[in-house]
Amino acid sequence: MKRPQNLVLVATWQLFSAMMAFFGLLTMIGIILAISLSFNNYWVFYAGPFSGMGFASSIFTLFFGTGLLFLLAFFIISLSAGIGTLRGRPWARNLGIAQRYSACSTSRSALLSGY
Repeated sequence: MKRPQNLVLVATWQLFSAMMAFFGLLTMIGIILAISLSFNNYWVFYAGPFSGMGFASSIFTLFFGTGLLFLLAFFIISLSAGIGTLRGRPWARNLGIAQRYSACSTSRSALLSGY
C-alpha cells in the first residue's frame, strides 16, 4: 500500500527539523567549549569580553547548557516523530503534536523576550 503524500511531507518536515536542531546542537557545543575553555586566539575563536572572566564564563556555560538540553530534547522528539511517521506508528502523531507545540512555544517565548 502506498503512503499518503501528505504523510511523507509531514515526516520530511519532522526530519528536517531534527537536522536543523542537530546543527544547532553542534553550534552550541562549540560555543560552550569556547567560552568555558576561554580561547583567546583570534585565529581560532575570539571570545572577546568572555575570555578570562572566571565566574562569568561559568554563567554563560550554564545558560548555553540549559539551552543545549532543550535543543537536545527537541532533536530527539523530532527525529523519533519523523521515523515513526515514516514507519506508520500510532505514537508518531502524538510526538508530532509535541514537536509542533514545543517549537511554537520556543519561538513565542523568543518573540516575547525581544529577540
